[in-house]
Amino acid sequence: MINLMNGVTKKVRSAGLGMLVLGALAACDPVPTGDTTCKSAFACEVIELTAKNLRDDIGRNFGGGVVLRNTRAIGQTLILDVSLPFSSAVFEEPEGQRVLQEFGKNLGRGFCRSENADRFFESGSLLRGRGFSKDNKLVVDQVIRSCGRR
Repeated sequence: MINLMNGVTKKVRSAGLGMLVLGALAACDPVPTGDTTCKSAFACEVIELTAKNLRDDIGRNFGGGVVLRNTRAIGQTLILDVSLPFSSAVFEEPEGQRVLQEFGKNLGRGFCRSENADRFFESGSLLRGRGFSKDNKLVVDQVIRSCGRR
């Protein structure tokens, strides 16, 4: 029995301690509020499926220490929570403010690489990105309404 527990403990340590920490942080995130109504049943179901599919990427570093920490659907809004590699104090300084100004642009740019992104927004759906500092404070909460392509 002890050997079995040691084996389980080693697997958890090697394969998921980081995921457990991110999961715990996500559980502590303030729950986003928003319009829970669905003007389009299709759009809401697509958003729910997208949120579920993106959960496989929780814990993934998308570069520069930006890590997906949670994803969820509220009405016609897809919410992506990410960890940012700086403390909240950094975001109070001018350079940190510039990083936050670019947050939505970069998130939208990455999302809009998808061939279905325009249809996502045309259905009335929204993408909401929330960024958390490395000391677990919500530092940015932005809504993206389109890809801006013509």
